[in-house]
Amino acid sequence: MVKQPKTKKSFRKVALPSSVLEELREYHTYRIQERLDIGNAWRGGSWLFLFSHPDGQPFHHEAPYQWFRNFILKNKLRYIRFHDLLHTSATILINQAFMPKSFQNDADMEA
Repeated sequence: MVKQPKTKKSFRKVALPSSVLEELREYHTYRIQERLDIGNAWRGGSWLFLFSHPDGQPFHHEAPYQWFRNFILKNKLRYIRFHDLLHTSATILINQAFMPKSFQNDADMEA
């Protein structure tokens, strides 16, 4: 079931590098073609989630975490929480001099 966020403050904007946006655009095109190819077997209704089962059904909300946990175990990596990927990504992007607009506005306000 798809629901709207509870409050207006629950809506978020996410800044992404242009390289990531380009990858997402390509993947979106791929998903559109995948939906056309599957025809009547499509089970996603009018939705086209970028990340779902091939037939369009959305993943269970625990699926990304479960996949990540299994990936860590299989590859014998040090465990970190799935949420920590957000912080790791932000740190890497900042170290590469990618500064999301929301951070830039905060920096402008402090100056």
